[in-house]
Amino acid sequence: MKSFLLLLIITAVTAACGNVFAQDEFDRIRVESEGNAFIDLEKVQKIMRDELRAYAGSGFNESYLDDGMYNIQRHYKEKGYYFVKTSYTAIDDPADNKRVIHVKIEEGPVVYMKALKVRGNVDFTKEQLKEIWGRSVIDYIKGDRIFLESDIEGDKVKLLDYYHKRGYARAEVRCEYNFSDTKDEVTVYLYVTEGQKFFIQEVNLSGIEEESQEYMGRQMKRFEGDPFTQTSEDGLASFLKDLLANKGHPYTSIKTSSEIDEAGGGVKIALMVTMGAESKIKEIHLEGNTRTKDWVLRKHLLFTEGDRFTKWRLLEGQKKLLNSGYFKSAELTFDKVDETGENVDIFVRVAEQETGQIKFRAGYGYFEGFHSGVDMIYDNLDGRGKKIKGGAKISERGLKYEGQLYIPWIARGNLNMTFTPAYENREETSFTFLKRSMEIALSRTITKTTGAVGLRVESVDLYDIKASLPTERDVYQARSLFFDVTRDTRDDVFNPKYGTLWTAGIEYGGHMLHGTVDYYKASFKTSWYKQFTTSLIGAFSLSSGIITPTGDSREVPISKRFFLGGENTVRGFDQNMVGPLNADRLPFGGEAFLNANVELRPQIWEGLYGAVFFDAGNVWLNSSDYFEDGLRYGAGVGIRFVTPVGPFRFDAARNLDKKDDEGTYKFYVSVGFPF
Repeated sequence: MKSFLLLLIITAVTAACGNVFAQDEFDRIRVESEGNAFIDLEKVQKIMRDELRAYAGSGFNESYLDDGMYNIQRHYKEKGYYFVKTSYTAIDDPADNKRVIHVKIEEGPVVYMKALKVRGNVDFTKEQLKEIWGRSVIDYIKGDRIFLESDIEGDKVKLLDYYHKRGYARAEVRCEYNFSDTKDEVTVYLYVTEGQKFFIQEVNLSGIEEESQEYMGRQMKRFEGDPFTQTSEDGLASFLKDLLANKGHPYTSIKTSSEIDEAGGGVKIALMVTMGAESKIKEIHLEGNTRTKDWVLRKHLLFTEGDRFTKWRLLEGQKKLLNSGYFKSAELTFDKVDETGENVDIFVRVAEQETGQIKFRAGYGYFEGFHSGVDMIYDNLDGRGKKIKGGAKISERGLKYEGQLYIPWIARGNLNMTFTPAYENREETSFTFLKRSMEIALSRTITKTTGAVGLRVESVDLYDIKASLPTERDVYQARSLFFDVTRDTRDDVFNPKYGTLWTAGIEYGGHMLHGTVDYYKASFKTSWYKQFTTSLIGAFSLSSGIITPTGDSREVPISKRFFLGGENTVRGFDQNMVGPLNADRLPFGGEAFLNANVELRPQIWEGLYGAVFFDAGNVWLNSSDYFEDGLRYGAGVGIRFVTPVGPFRFDAARNLDKKDDEGTYKFYVSVGFPF
């Protein structure tokens, strides 16, 4: 059935062509349409509105109607109507003196994707190509994905980009469509012609000062063997510029050229350097610190006036300012003072945070159960970087109160002081304790490494001890000296993709410090993170520790012994159940432990990761028995949903060397990565 719409065009200036048309020159146009079930006539007229105005104003130039037909087809194809066809007729109706535009639309069916198949991929398997689309399978996309040519063009670009980044500079991709008999499904084939793979055979430098030539050449040599891509020359030049900027030459120009062996695939890249002057820092300009003292900002910087300029110190200073918690933003830039670039000024621009904060937190752990807490924080006290913090945490296992006073740069030096009082009442698997403690520490950070030395004072009451040793004590006073070292190169604290975290410490407690227990303790933990591909992260951890009674002490108190087993150590076991147990199958803990973890985290979707893990570890009652009974093992799979404050995770683990009265499978729901 035909429908009609009366379009009144009033005298106007048409912006598209600038023509003026009068109302008495065909002031009435009638638009008709047929075959349009998906959209109505009003929508047809709306899509063609600009073209109809231009058509009337141009004296009925039909090229504008051709454009209108194209716009209608585009609208349909964006909704999956791949086979849509449009046509029109434009005639005068002398009966009512109107120009009649009759639009005919053949919609056809909505076309859905049945499959996307890649053919011609010789050097890369289907499994390797999955990461291009991030789907669980590449050959099958059954569902409600509408077929859009623009999406297929995007898929072609992704596939080409994948090959180009891997050195296949001559790779080509063409596509073919195989429609079903009913025309409502399509299988898309992407045919790849891979061509020669090109790689960086040599990187040759010229124009560099003799004393830096060997170092720079060694740094550039690491790229030999890498795929040669369209961005290789610019990337190498940028990397070399950064190296030279880190050596005090921020104003260096580099020209590049390549010699390509088409048959063998080797590419020799030449980098011709024009060295700039060695730059020194003339002045440091501070902006935006209305409350924070100038000297506090300068303490975060790794340079001062008169130093040789190095770019990496600029970047590290910016990170330190942001990590301090005092500033919402921090930006460090530089500019040359003179034409030669021998002197540069540094500009430090910050925006300060609010000083007082109240933070609420909540979570869940397999052993901990539901837990919540609140922290009250006052940052940057009196503009000198001091911090005061007080907080409380409550869970199904107990209650903890903790305060902290942080005083950086004592007497404007490089040492920081931390004073931390705490009160904790907590139930563990084999015992319950009440602990009152105080810790005072001096620390210093150099780039990514922090060392701390301090005194720890503890008063502990132990009760409901279910796995006691013959000389177990239920009350003790611990006074200890400790030294800890931490090095953190992770890219992200909550969701690391690369970098390492190292911690190590030694501790001595004894009567000479007026304590009632004597012991030596040493421990370490290291975690590595590596991003193998854009969608696969590997995480590895190794930790160990020994605590030995000395002096008059025959046993180490149970609350100071080591425990393993559970959601964060050896999965497949209940909490603390790896190691020596009593007759009631409750853990004693031990004087020594070893724990190793391997976890692969493939990305399933944005913010959603899977996990495949293997854990190993054990606890030994006496430090002299270290590794005597071997290790216990667990393995499993999991899901991690990443949020800005850490991941929610679910793990299913199996005990790989099950013993009597041990379960085979364990399931854990918790917040945070295990390491």
